[in-house]
Amino acid sequence: MKIKFFGTGHGVPAKERYCQCILVEVNGANYVFDVGAPIADLLHREETPFNTVKGIFVTHLHADHITGIFHFLDLASWYYRDVEVEVYLPEKRGVETLKMVMDMYSGNDEPCERIRTYCYDEKLCYRDENICVSAIATKHMGENNLSYGFIVKAEGKQILISGDLKYSLEDYPTVLDKENFDFVIFECAHFEPAELLERARNAKTEKMALVHVFPLSKYDTFKNYSDTVPFEMIYPEDGEAIKL
Repeated sequence: MKIKFFGTGHGVPAKERYCQCILVEVNGANYVFDVGAPIADLLHREETPFNTVKGIFVTHLHADHITGIFHFLDLASWYYRDVEVEVYLPEKRGVETLKMVMDMYSGNDEPCERIRTYCYDEKLCYRDENICVSAIATKHMGENNLSYGFIVKAEGKQILISGDLKYSLEDYPTVLDKENFDFVIFECAHFEPAELLERARNAKTEKMALVHVFPLSKYDTFKNYSDTVPFEMIYPEDGEAIKL
């Protein structure tokens, strides 16, 4: 399993960071978690075939987690005709909006059958020959709108992608205290470093990568106090890859 960080940034533009976009590669197939970065351009520049993308999973409908999806799917619908992909969105309005935008791009009311869109909830359990993905609810979007993180299992490994969380970490994923994880990708925009450092003392993971960090000065704080948690903390830049 290889994890590629196409975007590690927060919604506020940063000079060297795209908005959040994470690829998980297993057996040559790619699975995308959030699409805030211009994934079509990045795939092309890295000479990664579009048809290797098998699944796209969006944690919530804030713009910095989804805007890159439109160009990719537009190209997949009319140019890269060998693409077959499933797209999972957390709300029905997201599915409807995506279909509306795709119709606007194409000027054609006929749907592209190779692009399949689904509305998921906590019952999500995507599974194919490579990977299993399940959803865990967060409170980032409040009471009326839905948001999630993901647990990903592949090749005997288990990783957690936190998704955006609520201020003060009231929706901290307690599964981290109960199950063993090989790798955790955790957002760090909506709470102070001290809150995560304190809460994660019992996290059962070997490594935690910090993404979606705002302001960027938080990186310095985490680095200064990283020895207070029982796992390795890493700070990926855009374009970095980690093999598990």
